[in-house]
Amino acid sequence: MKKMTGKIISMGLAASLLFTAVPMEPAQAENKISETVTDSEAVDVNKDVSGERGAEKSNIKWELDGEKLKITGTGKMEDYPSYYASPWYVCAPFITSVEVGEGVTSIGDCAFYEFSALESVSLPKTLERVGRGAFMGCSILKEITLPNKVTKIDEYAFQDSGLTKVTLPASLKELSDSAFGGCKMMES
Repeated sequence: MKKMTGKIISMGLAASLLFTAVPMEPAQAENKISETVTDSEAVDVNKDVSGERGAEKSNIKWELDGEKLKITGTGKMEDYPSYYASPWYVCAPFITSVEVGEGVTSIGDCAFYEFSALESVSLPKTLERVGRGAFMGCSILKEITLPNKVTKIDEYAFQDSGLTKVTLPASLKELSDSAFGGCKMMES
């Protein structure tokens, strides 16, 4: 009886694995992600800001437009404690460009960590800080121009990215030693 029960359980598990392991075609996966995002249009990620940032409110919203992630709002983007904590992380494999709108003053910690398809980033003139690990591991991101208001680039901000060219502003006051660590192809 025990052998028969064990075989039935094994066959049931094998069957469930077979049916759940059928891979989706890339187009199906992309449609599923874009359906999820477009159903709610721009997803509001307003949250109470806590800890070091005091009691101010974050007024940052995001929208996925095809392969472009648009970040809008005013003030500081939330700092995310890990790479999978940003609300747009589930879309990372499909995002090739990020456009951060005027009014955003800070790119949060781990905001775009290991976005492996990210090719281009547009930053606002209002940007003052790039957070810890913000673009870490963005291996095909080749070039970035930091706006004139940026005063601080935190540790690991661009570590192990594919950057070959960076334009740093004269306003920069704090540059972590490890901000560009592992950028082997860096020209300037």
